[in-house]
Amino acid sequence: MQLVVVVLPPPAVVQEALDLTRGLLDVDVPEVEQPRGLGRLLRRSPSPPPPSPVLDPLPIGSVFVRVARLGNVMDADAAMLARVVREAAGQWPAPVLHVAGIRVTGDPRPELVADLGGQTDGLASIFRSLESTVRRHGFFLDRRAFRAEIALGTLDVPEGAELPVSVVEGAAPATGSGWQATDLTFVRRAHRAGRAAFEPVESFPLGG
Repeated sequence: MQLVVVVLPPPAVVQEALDLTRGLLDVDVPEVEQPRGLGRLLRRSPSPPPPSPVLDPLPIGSVFVRVARLGNVMDADAAMLARVVREAAGQWPAPVLHVAGIRVTGDPRPELVADLGGQTDGLASIFRSLESTVRRHGFFLDRRAFRAEIALGTLDVPEGAELPVSVVEGAAPATGSGWQATDLTFVRRAHRAGRAAFEPVESFPLGG
């Protein structure tokens, strides 16, 4: 099975991030200048508003903070890794996090991402501890897989639609509510209705 190690944010945090995103992606329609004098006889109808990007959100179980990829793991190895992580995770921090910005990355179908703020050093500490733990059992993690962010979904951008510069050239500031990462979770990659999804396998309480 394809195993990924994640932190699952509460559903209310995901919903709040989506609400922040919808606010940032609203398109302001400029006022159409009204003609004066005799021009009123030739008054033109206001131009239709430009099309807006459409968010295709990920299924709720596939919205997470990705800590590490374990890759393709046999069932016996997955059980062994679950045992050693279960024994160790109680000594790892349980950081308090919050959404700190919204940005768009990728092309041609952009991905919408919420950057995290708060105790992100605690997340990095979890990754380092996890890396050390699984290395002792012959597994090696790619440091590039760790990201202090939450992927929210993809954007369909119709012809003529424009994304706000603030979310394309960097993370637009967006402050969300604080929440504590209380568990580390193994999820496995699956497919539902032709779309990649993730299913939880087992969660491991963090120490705090």
